[in-house]
Amino acid sequence: MQFDEPLTDEQQAMEKVRLASWEAHFAMYGRGPTMYRTEDIREIIFHGLPNSLRSELWLLFSGAIYDVR
Repeated sequence: MQFDEPLTDEQQAMEKVRLASWEAHFAMYGRGPTMYRTEDIREIIFHGLPNSLRSELWLLFSGAIYDVR
């Protein structure tokens, strides 16, 4: 989904922080359906999903990824 209004500098900075958190988690625990679910994942989710990963993560955590494939 694309929004008409561009992100502010503050929002862009938060997106980078969120993305870095997810990339670090992926590097340590894998990515996709085989990713290990840890206690840290809840904290990362509460901090927000970066727009670039939003659809992938919703498919994964809702279980819909198993219906797509």
